Amino acid sequence: MNIASPAFRDMQAYDLQSVIALGETIYQFASTKHLTKQKELLFREFLRWSEQKKAECVVLEDPDSFQILGYFLLILCPECIDSFWKVPDSQRDTTAYLAQIVIHKELQDLGIGSNMLAEIENRALSHGKTRLRLEVASHNPAYQWYLKRDFTVLGSQHFMEKSLEAS
Repeated sequence: MNIASPAFRDMQAYDLQSVIALGETIYQFASTKHLTKQKELLFREFLRWSEQKKAECVVLEDPDSFQILGYFLLILCPECIDSFWKVPDSQRDTTAYLAQIVIHKELQDLGIGSNMLAEIENRALSHGKTRLRLEVASHNPAYQWYLKRDFTVLGSQHFMEKSLEAS
């Protein structure tokens, strides 16, 4: 892998298998054929939003091998962001939502994430967005990484359960 000069480029439909496979190595998704098909449909929706200028779907690629080293999905359209997070009306037009950022495991902790975040911020600003939102679990190492980069906690998400067994 050539990490000396990776290049950002728009994600294309032909990237989907590589992008989904890379995401599965990071997110520990189940990798059944059915779920992979659903992920592909979701990524195709992101690509459609990108074509409509409602999102930025970007890969970071090794220019020598054309291997995808990372990617991000940045949602720009307020109505599309509503699919993930309800943004206050006063911030709807100025908020971008980072739906995913993924960096190859072997390349983490080498500064690539900081470069990707700078690219994300620049792209958001170029669309007139002055706020960047994302969701990350507090037990995820990325949580502390984002805090060090001036992100603030807006709230917490709670997972709940109820036993349905007969008492």
